[in-house]
Amino acid sequence: MSEQPSLLLLGAGPIGLAAAAEASAGAIPLRCITTSIDAPWLPNYALWQSDAARLDLTADLRVTFDAVDLVGASGRSRTIPHGYGFLNNTRLQRRLHAASRGSWQQGRVEALTEVPDGASATLDDGTALHARVILDARGSRPEHQGPSLPAQTAFGVEIELLAGHPGLPMRFMDWSFPTPQGEPPSFLYSVPTSPSRLFVEETVLSARPAFAIDRLRERLKARLEGLGLGAAPWVAGTEEHCYIPMGALPPAAGGSVIPLGAAAGWVHPASGYLLGHGLGWARDAARVAATGATAAEVWQAAWPADRRRMWALYRFGLELLLRCDHAQTSAFFDEFFQLPQERVQAYLTASGSANELAATMWMLFAQGSWPLKRRLAAAGVRPEALRLVRELSGD
Repeated sequence: MSEQPSLLLLGAGPIGLAAAAEASAGAIPLRCITTSIDAPWLPNYALWQSDAARLDLTADLRVTFDAVDLVGASGRSRTIPHGYGFLNNTRLQRRLHAASRGSWQQGRVEALTEVPDGASATLDDGTALHARVILDARGSRPEHQGPSLPAQTAFGVEIELLAGHPGLPMRFMDWSFPTPQGEPPSFLYSVPTSPSRLFVEETVLSARPAFAIDRLRERLKARLEGLGLGAAPWVAGTEEHCYIPMGALPPAAGGSVIPLGAAAGWVHPASGYLLGHGLGWARDAARVAATGATAAEVWQAAWPADRRRMWALYRFGLELLLRCDHAQTSAFFDEFFQLPQERVQAYLTASGSANELAATMWMLFAQGSWPLKRRLAAAGVRPEALRLVRELSGD
């Protein structure tokens, strides 16, 4: 059996549904494929309120905060005056599904094949779907992950606060728990989701090879004990296991299958975040695709030259962090958050240009402590620096 939509979209996560909603407004026929349109989004997604406002997602936030805390290895706390929000997954999923008027079909893609005038997707029931352009938003998969690609790993859970315990504030990063010798540093991320509940997550920002999630579970339990929360009940069904490949190169141009989201390497190499910038980028690419544009034009909308240069700079910074121990990582972020807040916000939200990002990185070097200057200077003579020069000078 063969069917011929003009535009095919794969995946129904946040990126896929956002792209489907945007492409539905176009003039060409759209078909969307997912294994289950009603499957709940399991990760807890969060984004800065500036991103939520720009993407018209403010009404989809479950809980919001006017500022977040950063706690260093010494235990000293710093307030970061950036609004932050925890997403209501169910609300956004329903809204985007209602807006995506394309034809949804349940199925699993078994193979994607490039053909002379487009690409073909073969489903598990034997259906062959041919389209000029296929937007692939099924998330990161093993074929996207190089053998040396670092990864962020995390273990999180929502807990019930015991009577009389004050809980924790919204902590973006808490580095105050020591890291065992020879293991990568990790931080606590805590979000008060209600007066009586707290989401807590232990995260290794990035490590090569990826750090074991079971060990992060052990670290989180030990940290909760130290915070007087060891006896707090874990809410059933809220455990979160995260594995996020970071620092992937942009997918090569030239094919008719255009990856979006994590499949495209849109994971922020400095933070592991995706949603704040990825939803907007997915809409941009889907809008172009829905006009009947060529695959090359859609790829260019997903990966314009300035974005590729910006991502090269972020990957360079990621390599620096991979070489930092616990104290150095904590000190790096403490100094980073002392930069002008508009630069911090642009860096974290990937909302600036490559030139602006380079200026922020230079400012961090110029204003940084001597230990930080030495680490940054040392990074400038490593092979990654030559790769950065090549990528920045490319098209």
